[in-house]
Amino acid sequence: MLIKSDDLLAGKHGKTGHFVRFYDDGELLLDEVASFLERTLRARGRGIVIATGAHVDALRARLHALERAEGRAAPASWDITWFDAETTLARIMAGGWPDRARFEYEVGRVMAEACAGGARVHAFGEMVALLCARGRYDAALHLERLWNELARKLDFSLFCAYPWALFPSSGVAHVFRQICAEHDHACADAAARLPAGQSVDISLVRLEQKGHALQAEAARRRHAERTLLLREREFADFVENAAEGLHQIGADGTILWANRAELQMLGYRWEEYVGHHIAAFHFDAAVIDGILARLAAGETVMDEPARLRCKDGSIRHVVIRSNASFEDGQLRYTRGFTRDATEQVHSLREIEHANTRHAELAGMLSTVGRALRGASRVAQGAPCVERRLRRLVWLVDGRLRQRARAGLQYRFSQIEGRVVDNLRQQFIAFSVEAEVLKFGQFTTKAGRQSPYFFNAGLFHDGATLGKLAAFYAQTLLDSGIEFDMLFGPAYKGITLASATAVALAAKGRNTSFAYNRKEAKDHGEGGTIVGARLAGKVVIIDDVISAGTSVRESVAMIRAAGAEPAAVLIALDRMERGGKDGVLSPLSAVQEVSQNYGIPVISIASLADLFGYLEADPSLAQYKDAVAAYRQQYGVA
Repeated sequence: MLIKSDDLLAGKHGKTGHFVRFYDDGELLLDEVASFLERTLRARGRGIVIATGAHVDALRARLHALERAEGRAAPASWDITWFDAETTLARIMAGGWPDRARFEYEVGRVMAEACAGGARVHAFGEMVALLCARGRYDAALHLERLWNELARKLDFSLFCAYPWALFPSSGVAHVFRQICAEHDHACADAAARLPAGQSVDISLVRLEQKGHALQAEAARRRHAERTLLLREREFADFVENAAEGLHQIGADGTILWANRAELQMLGYRWEEYVGHHIAAFHFDAAVIDGILARLAAGETVMDEPARLRCKDGSIRHVVIRSNASFEDGQLRYTRGFTRDATEQVHSLREIEHANTRHAELAGMLSTVGRALRGASRVAQGAPCVERRLRRLVWLVDGRLRQRARAGLQYRFSQIEGRVVDNLRQQFIAFSVEAEVLKFGQFTTKAGRQSPYFFNAGLFHDGATLGKLAAFYAQTLLDSGIEFDMLFGPAYKGITLASATAVALAAKGRNTSFAYNRKEAKDHGEGGTIVGARLAGKVVIIDDVISAGTSVRESVAMIRAAGAEPAAVLIALDRMERGGKDGVLSPLSAVQEVSQNYGIPVISIASLADLFGYLEADPSLAQYKDAVAAYRQQYGVA
């Protein structure tokens, strides 16, 4: 039966037993629960509360307020036990289901102790509502049945509460009916309108649930309509104001719609573009005919180049992406993106022109170089003439390369017009051109037959040394290593450190440097260190690392002076393991230095860069296999 909560709690319907309250107003519910507990507590009974944390706090506050009510016992003397519903529920669950044994231990034991001696016990529980809130209506029904089993063994009254929001649709009406069936009485908001002492059939509660469900469904529909309207507006804004040109074309080729970006790209107003056949705006009729035919056949067009006529008579180069919409096998319309590619097309043409021009200049350079080298051979024995001819070669070489690089600022190798896209490859190209890096058959100091040879001593004039120093300086700056000064171990390192300091200054980084003598000086400033005092973080500069002897000596000198070695900077990392064949070291000389001294080793280029250069240069392809084999035999990863 549907009854008023006040009548039930006042005892007008006999024993309260196991009853349920469906509610919208949480404050009203808490008032009723407080009244339910107060009645038994004033009669020296006991209360059990298994509620959410918020409801526990609210009920404590309401019962505390009763302390100030005239003629009522102080709450401190009341026998009431509080439990957190979430915690208690977790303790009785096993495998996602309320477990009978755990329920008996966690809840039944407490209820039995409270009921001992015939005490009047009122309990309030919200664990079933928590299960419903998680969508576990089946588990909530099972827990209600466990309570009923316990009520058949013990004498207590149980107040269950469910928010109406847990039954929002007709889809859970059967669960609602089952929950009502598990209780002796049902109370709901509708009962508040009944005259005192009257009751009606439980079907009124079910009608109220249906009313709440209809209200919830109406609210969901209104929310869905608002969301749909908002998304439609957002989508319309997205396509209309997108940065890419968008269009829709009918099955007959008529433009049905175009967004702002496409109209602005071509310079037309809406009425000048939409409603016209798309072919009227294409410069190449065959291209648009082919695109439309492919779309009609169900093909997706990806990045198809085309030329479109603008309103001012100019031509726009574009790429088109498009596909079609079909219904019952019939073409309805096509939708596409139009991307402006005019600048890219012009840039590619400029690059092609620059490549052609550079090839011409490279040919001129080759011819002039051969002539000058021939003249140089004729002039052998006349040092003055030979030096002037060599300088002339470098001047012509530099002037032609400057002209080739003008305009687009693309960096080209000085051999056969090949584009060089990074500092490492530029350095390899520079070393080859200066004949510092050579290919063939060479015997190394370790007795190995190497297919290449790098001799930094051949950077022996001002022009090549200046370029080499610029590579050292840029590599050091790009590395991000913190440093205060440079140190060049004798002898090659002396020139390298001083030239790199000059190059760093040209790049806005004025850096001091020092170097050592092989033998200590016993007069003048004395000692073995020349230049700035070793201090702070010091970068050691050398050409290559072979046995690591110069690095070891340099590190010792730097640390003896109280400074800190920051890194080793070399021109070429051979990436080559030491030792004899059959007993090769697992590490290269560079790796051993880094490991032994705990400092990084930076190289302008490495064997890997050299091999990449060979792969890209057809004129050096004959050496690629030999270098690959040498790398396979002696190289490290």
